[in-house]
Amino acid sequence: MTNRKLLSEAKLWLVAIPVLLWTLIPIYHIFLFSISTKDSAFSGTLWPDKPTLH
Repeated sequence: MTNRKLLSEAKLWLVAIPVLLWTLIPIYHIFLFSISTKDSAFSGTLWPDKPTLH
């Protein structure tokens, strides 16, 4: 691989990773919210204590 091609690919990854995180974090949050009970959904904790599928 040439230096120019390697640099181009590195730039692509430097843009792709933040965009991927920007996209996936809200989806992850929605999933966690959907498996949380009402009490834990509004408790302000980052991880649900007792996740359910109800």
